[in-house]
Amino acid sequence: IDNGDIKAMIDDFKNKFAKVVILLIQVKDEKITLAAGVKDAPLKAGALVKEAAQILGGNGGGRDDFATAGGKDLNKIDEALKQSLETIEKAL
Repeated sequence: IDNGDIKAMIDDFKNKFAKVVILLIQVKDEKITLAAGVKDAPLKAGALVKEAAQILGGNGGGRDDFATAGGKDLNKIDEALKQSLETIEKAL
């Protein structure tokens, strides 16, 4: 899946729900791509992906409603997901 497809998937979810937080993680060629979308929720997509990317040895950011990031430490995906879920739960 390329970055355009990932953004389209997030946009589809945002169009289907009044309030939603989406975090997608893709591993391809030993690299991790993160993408987040937020609609009508007290959380910023840029902050969410940046936090996860730092755990994964990368960086990223973006707008409040959509952001992307990258990482390289495949062994820390579970840790990044756990932290992201905790961040989402606290915000909601």
